[in-house]
Amino acid sequence: MKYFFVLLTILVISVPAQVNFSPVVNLSNTMNATSDYESIYADGSNFYVVWGDNGAIMFKKSMNCGVSWGPNIKIFEEESIAGWPVLCASGQNLVVLYHNNGNAGYVIQCQRSTNGGSSWSLPAVISTQGGNTSITPKITFDGSVLYAVWEQRPQKYQIYFSKSTDMGVNWSTPVNISNTSVDSRWAQIKWEGGRLHCVWLDSPTYPDHDIAYIYSDDGGASWSPYRKLTDDPLPQTRVCLQTFGNSVYIASQDMYQINFSDIGFMKSTDRGATWSAPVNITNNSGNSSFADLAVAEEPNGAHRIYMAWFDNTHSAPNYDNSDIYFSMSTNSGDTWSQFVNLSNNPDNSYQGRIALRRFPGSDSLFVVWYDYSTGNAEILGRQGVYGYTVPVELISFTVLGSENGADLGSGAGSGRWIDSSPILSWRTATETNNSRFEIFRIVGDKKEMIGTVAGAGTSTAPSDYLFEDKSGGFGKILYHLWSVDYDGTRHFLGEAAFDQEAIPDFELYQNYPNPFNPETVIRYTLPTTGFVKGVVYDILGKETAVLLEGVQTAGRHELKFSAADLPSGVYFFRLQAGDFSSAVKMVVSK
Repeated sequence: MKYFFVLLTILVISVPAQVNFSPVVNLSNTMNATSDYESIYADGSNFYVVWGDNGAIMFKKSMNCGVSWGPNIKIFEEESIAGWPVLCASGQNLVVLYHNNGNAGYVIQCQRSTNGGSSWSLPAVISTQGGNTSITPKITFDGSVLYAVWEQRPQKYQIYFSKSTDMGVNWSTPVNISNTSVDSRWAQIKWEGGRLHCVWLDSPTYPDHDIAYIYSDDGGASWSPYRKLTDDPLPQTRVCLQTFGNSVYIASQDMYQINFSDIGFMKSTDRGATWSAPVNITNNSGNSSFADLAVAEEPNGAHRIYMAWFDNTHSAPNYDNSDIYFSMSTNSGDTWSQFVNLSNNPDNSYQGRIALRRFPGSDSLFVVWYDYSTGNAEILGRQGVYGYTVPVELISFTVLGSENGADLGSGAGSGRWIDSSPILSWRTATETNNSRFEIFRIVGDKKEMIGTVAGAGTSTAPSDYLFEDKSGGFGKILYHLWSVDYDGTRHFLGEAAFDQEAIPDFELYQNYPNPFNPETVIRYTLPTTGFVKGVVYDILGKETAVLLEGVQTAGRHELKFSAADLPSGVYFFRLQAGDFSSAVKMVVSK
């Protein structure tokens, strides 16, 4: 495959960042300990923060995007020193990775929670042991599989990869995916649209560092050829990776002049095939370091990018005070807003990290960092809100559960919700120039559009809509609702969540409608893959139709049955799957 660089010009424009930030809050509140190297993760309105605390690993969560926070929970503490934790979450299932300097040296450990973080499993080592140093893990999630990378040193640091298909219970044997002859460090990994993107820094000699990039389209079984994205005598010393759709964004700590670093920004709009040349965003006289990115979508299809980093330029000429700075771009990184000092204190603040949750007409952010202004280092943070206008006034957007069976209108097809196929229900107060709605299904980092529903155009009267998700799958599912104008402009309207429980057993459900003329729908669930046969009999037990005969996968299924050629009367449908057999009575009424 051929790769190309394209020239990208980035400007910082002198307008205030359009984010309103609340006052600083102290999340750790451990005055007698050093709290540092934190990370933050957003799963819907649940924001989770993990950090190192004098060698222990701490956890804290907010269920309202950082407005209020629960108590500190200690995940891990031994005589060894643990740090650099990262977290991933899906519903009540949480997974934390961190490095721990135990009896076998530095290893990567995993701990899990199945109750939203209230309690945690014992630590399990997932990296190669036996004297190898393994540090600084990163993690991403595609909705069913967890993927992790870290740097590991048998002789020189290399990037190792492992994955888990059961939310961290078991992990694959770690494999070296960098395979370089130099030190490879500070790996980042993101899953987006079926592709794993991985970047790290290669260092043949100090201070020479360059950004390396590979990708995998088969879940890490194989990887693309090694690609060096930068090749210059001045080093990149930290790197951040973020993805959205076909776009891949990198913010790196670049030493444009010796002993002083800036934030360099580069992007790909074609899933990593071509890249822009790095451009200096901060372009100042001090040190700008440890950038982090969060990405949302603008109505015109461009991306809104939020960035935080720490910077000591404002303390020139001594450069003895670092603060957390913030900026945003509403055009995929082409221009950036005026920088805002979020920490603004007399002592040092380091490593800003961002979580993002979208609401109708606004984005809710939370930026965390570790800070020495209180004496010992503490984990501090600020909540921010970015507002915008949408042409559809949404009253409600919910997912109907098993106790909420609902008839489906013509806008979403016919039928009735049975068992656990989620039905999305929303009501609008007014609509302006609304061609249609788009429904997206999100599990982990996997996002896909699953359907559209026609809008009301321009209307001042309330309108109700329903849509059934027949995609299947288990676990926590998020749904995003968008409106699309007649000119193609898209607007995010809202988010709803649904917890899809695993199928406990074989089940055959009553057909609907019943009585019917001439068509009805039969639904059933299979917990395992196997041979299945479905037959329709009349009242005398005579076989009238074979609807199904063959192997089917585990999951939820449905059959459509037409009785157009049958007389009115009572019929039975029998489903046979292995040792399971069940029947329902159907009434044809003409």
